[in-house]
Amino acid sequence: MSQQTATYEWTIYVPTISSRGRRFTAADHARWEKQVLEITGGMTFHDKVKGLHLDPDNKEESIDVSIVCTTAQIRQIAKFTKKHYQQQAVLVIRDNPAFIL
Repeated sequence: MSQQTATYEWTIYVPTISSRGRRFTAADHARWEKQVLEITGGMTFHDKVKGLHLDPDNKEESIDVSIVCTTAQIRQIAKFTKKHYQQQAVLVIRDNPAFIL
């Protein structure tokens, strides 16, 4: 199976607060969810997480979301996430190969 067609479980961290301190609305998240569903067909939401940085003004809250998809699909999702939420970067972690039984 090539990397083009291999599916993996990925975790992407979706921000809940903008870099300027504005809390994203349910409508903001609904647009993101609709786009991801169109690309992959599903996702799993986990708990909200908080990040800390050396810069005291750089506080973040994110929602930890698991997605099973190809590398090309997660790149598309990460690019959309970065633009949609106006982020400098988006954290995506490949958890492991996905096995759908």
